[in-house]
Amino acid sequence: MHILHAIQVLEGANCYQCDACRAKVRAHRSIQVHNVAPVVVVALKRFVFTAASLLGPSKVREYRRW
Repeated sequence: MHILHAIQVLEGANCYQCDACRAKVRAHRSIQVHNVAPVVVVALKRFVFTAASLLGPSKVREYRRW
């Protein structure tokens, strides 16, 4: 949770561009959570990453139409 509340300083090449004057200015960025839901939903995706999986499926599957 401390990572979410950390203040990030935008400077150098990562400066904020002002909409009014179009100049790059130094800025601070952070995330603040005011209200938290009573339930947290986490979606996990499971897959195996191999060199063969980059090529796509190895066979064509036929599906029955209704």
